[in-house]
Amino acid sequence: KLILTQYNEYYNWKSSPQEWTFPLQECLFSGIKVWCPAEPEKLVANIYGPISVKISSTKCVNGSWIASDEYRLAKSMMNNSVITNTTKL
Repeated sequence: KLILTQYNEYYNWKSSPQEWTFPLQECLFSGIKVWCPAEPEKLVANIYGPISVKISSTKCVNGSWIASDEYRLAKSMMNNSVITNTTKL
């Protein structure tokens, strides 16, 4: 099984199966035709965490990209849950 490796948001190496990326497929991204991976949700979850599939870390407000409060709150809640669950072990 072939594996692709790339950096995640913390500049750590992350690996994923090649079939998550290839074959590329044509798709629309912000109204522009681009080449997208075969399994984009799996790649996003693998690199940025499962929360990133549903909630963006940034949002556009008045034409400017800003950090999303919803994302920060959800990520904080997930981190607290992980810490709580691991300290119970």
